[in-house]
Amino acid sequence: MLDNWVNLDVGLTVRMFDELDAPVPMLYGNARFNLPLTGLYAQAVGNVISFGDNSVTDMAVGLGYEVAIVSLEVGYRNFDVSLEDDDEE
Repeated sequence: MLDNWVNLDVGLTVRMFDELDAPVPMLYGNARFNLPLTGLYAQAVGNVISFGDNSVTDMAVGLGYEVAIVSLEVGYRNFDVSLEDDDEE
């Protein structure tokens, strides 16, 4: 969508899980903010789906430095799957 010192991407991701019989489509978002002329940036990436009491989220945030062919990044990632058990009696 944007492609200058602010980069913004949105889309659809499809994931396959061993425990499920079908692919899981997820909304995708990526926002990256470049600090001009420094090589420094901040980034947030997310994939999410929620249906009733079930949800899957995969979120990451990071700070980085990029110059020529060298790139360093530190960050945090959280992956959470929350599924309701329909077999309860």
